[in-house]
Amino acid sequence: MNKVYSMSDYQSSTADQSGPYTIALASGKGGVGKSFVASSLAICFARMSYRVCLIDLDFGSANIHTYLGMVPHGGGLTDFTKDRVTDINQLMLPSGINNLSIISGNNDSLDMANVTEDEYSKILAAIPKLSCDVVILDLGAGTGNSTLDSFASADLSLMTVTPEPTSIENAYRFLKSAFYRKLKVSEHNAGVQEIIEEAMDQQNQLNIRSPKDLLNYLNQNHMYNTQEFMRELESFELGIILNQVRSGRDIDVGKGVASISRNYFGIPVRYLGHVAHDNAVWQALRKKRPLLIDYPASPINNQFFAIAKLILGPKAKKAVV
Repeated sequence: MNKVYSMSDYQSSTADQSGPYTIALASGKGGVGKSFVASSLAICFARMSYRVCLIDLDFGSANIHTYLGMVPHGGGLTDFTKDRVTDINQLMLPSGINNLSIISGNNDSLDMANVTEDEYSKILAAIPKLSCDVVILDLGAGTGNSTLDSFASADLSLMTVTPEPTSIENAYRFLKSAFYRKLKVSEHNAGVQEIIEEAMDQQNQLNIRSPKDLLNYLNQNHMYNTQEFMRELESFELGIILNQVRSGRDIDVGKGVASISRNYFGIPVRYLGHVAHDNAVWQALRKKRPLLIDYPASPINNQFFAIAKLILGPKAKKAVV
């Protein structure tokens, strides 16, 4: 009989920090370049001599291999969730770039697009067992529970946004959903969970319009220890990367998103930098080749390496170019 996995399996498995450093990338909507950002950061970390595993968790639309110029072969995540493979390390495929492997969803059966929460949680629970230094999770679009849980449980949760109103609006909506989901998962009081469910409706009758409103409501009604939850949220490392920048005004938009998010959620949100709009991006994609490899003169190279070094801090290794 197969074991049933829950999100607590993943949370407890990462608690001792003995596994790889995990970065989850999400976006409020499709078309903002999330997978391009994920694959480019993976290349940067690999060229800085870190052992990197890039995992495509965008079930149903798995395409991370295309950004690396790969034709996937071998087993996929279905083999692991169905117990045909017991060691997730066996799913790691060499990318052709030193230190970089991927686990792709491309070869999986069509029903993997409808992966259950238990199957998803089994995958997340195995991530700390991967033999690498850094794991990058390319998450699917939308606000499903599994996507929100993996986003909130990573060591670093990154939002990819563009300087477009729809992208920014959807980013706020995603972060709000992730915040409420994290609060709901951490709270076992049925009454509090009902309040959280109601608060997720923007037109709710409780006049709760923001996460701060929700925490104040629970605190005022003596339903929740707000300080305890805020301590938990301090471990929620959030970062924003602005993609497809065309002007200095666009850069100001990215910094503004981070600032407003800090005020809205009451927790730190780091603006990690921007990536310029460059026609070389779609040229590389048409060739099915990595931009950072085939277009070394593009200013995007330096921009991604600056972001990668900022993510890993002062101890980041020097890139091997």
